[in-house]
Amino acid sequence: MGLGDTAEPIIDLFAAETAATLALVVYLLGDRLNTVSPLLIPRIVREAEARVLSPFLERNDFSWMGLTGGPHHLNNWNSWINSNILTTTLLLESDSTRRAATVLKVCHSTDEYLADYSPDGACEEGPAYWTRSAGTFFDCCQMLVSAHGGKGTEVIRHPFTRAMGRFIINAHIAGDMYCNYGDAHLQADPPPELVYRYGHDCGDEGLKAFGAFLSANHGMAASGDPLRSAMAENVGGVASLTRALNALVVAKQIRTATGKDALVRTAWYPNLPLMAARQKEDSVEGFYLAMQAASNARSHGHNDSGSILVFQNGEPLIVDAGVGTYEAKTFSKERYTIWSMQSQYHNLPIVGGIGEHEGYHPGPGHVDYKAFEIRYTDAGGVTSLSANLAPAYPADAAVERWIRTATLDRKAGAIILEEVFELGKPQTVAMAFLTPKQPVIEVGHVRLGGAVLHFSPSQLAATSERVELTDPSFHHAWGEALYHVLLTTTGQVSKGTYTVEVRSA
Repeated sequence: MGLGDTAEPIIDLFAAETAATLALVVYLLGDRLNTVSPLLIPRIVREAEARVLSPFLERNDFSWMGLTGGPHHLNNWNSWINSNILTTTLLLESDSTRRAATVLKVCHSTDEYLADYSPDGACEEGPAYWTRSAGTFFDCCQMLVSAHGGKGTEVIRHPFTRAMGRFIINAHIAGDMYCNYGDAHLQADPPPELVYRYGHDCGDEGLKAFGAFLSANHGMAASGDPLRSAMAENVGGVASLTRALNALVVAKQIRTATGKDALVRTAWYPNLPLMAARQKEDSVEGFYLAMQAASNARSHGHNDSGSILVFQNGEPLIVDAGVGTYEAKTFSKERYTIWSMQSQYHNLPIVGGIGEHEGYHPGPGHVDYKAFEIRYTDAGGVTSLSANLAPAYPADAAVERWIRTATLDRKAGAIILEEVFELGKPQTVAMAFLTPKQPVIEVGHVRLGGAVLHFSPSQLAATSERVELTDPSFHHAWGEALYHVLLTTTGQVSKGTYTVEVRSA
């Protein structure tokens, strides 16, 4: 195992987080620290300068910065680290010229992050990363406004900043469950006070009300001890003393604010793309359908372009397993040997035993493995998304065209999944579905708790396997097992049209 070179400080997530935490300790407790030892504060300042502030000014080659001039794909590291560098320099840097230079460079780096962000405001890393992506961009804005005496609020109130914030509302399904894809768990816990402050400052009443709702149910407003609650929510799992302090600032407001759950009827993000639709607005009753058709090369992405999620009465029915405990393999060339990253274990077609391909492969004849020909409609109580999944598959699968259309028909109380395809050679085809419900297979349908998957038995035959979950992360989310249901063609086919309907039992 190699050792880090202390002569070359690396600014990563928790180097910056540690510097910001210590800067706040000095800001809050400076006098008390001096009574313990006059050497403490100079040491903190010296370490922050050497490990974070000086390397930040001197180097442009940290990949998260986006400042090398070449093509880059930025994620939550950018806004998260930049927010902590802002905190550190504003509180510890005594040289006004260096402080101004650091702030300006943070702004340049964050501009690169925004240029790479989905133009529709969607967080491509998923709702679980919203807190550390859009949320930390909001932290940056809020600190800059504070440092400038309240000037610059137009950045926070900009429609794009607001769209970034509203994603957490539009991705919410029910309870603590959000529309998860990629390296995201089904359950997410955005800090209620962050959601409230974001909505308050950007002028979005829905976001503000959702923050108040979350706080009333499991946040500071539901607690008799706001300080303990703020620290538990904002420092416990992933350290953020900044967030905890900001939460305390709005403690009185949020405890008297009117809250409202976020249960939107329809959400559409054309650039990701992502569609979400529920049967009844402001209610978990009935069906909920989501489909994303994003690139398999996105940050924290899986091979899942065109996959769907289905919920019934606020309970998961057809799901994305999410991600297991992070390990070295998760971010290595072996990433897609992990079952939960593979399209075969998402709700997608399997063609001749082959699933979708990972990532983006540059160079001559480059391929971006994702769905194309995206068409979204919402009219007359029917919301649907269709996409051609063929470009997401490798050449070996010989998929010439595969049009998947996922539809929520509110009047019929049904979800309809239509598959129209053409293959370059006859093959066995299967439609895969992952579910936490133990399936009961019968001719022409599969019972999943209170719902039934209907299909033509002359075309498809159903089988299932139990997927044992030993990883603690999966076990926490789903319990002991998930079930992998396959609707497989009764023979080899080169084209076809198949329909699967999901209805209440």
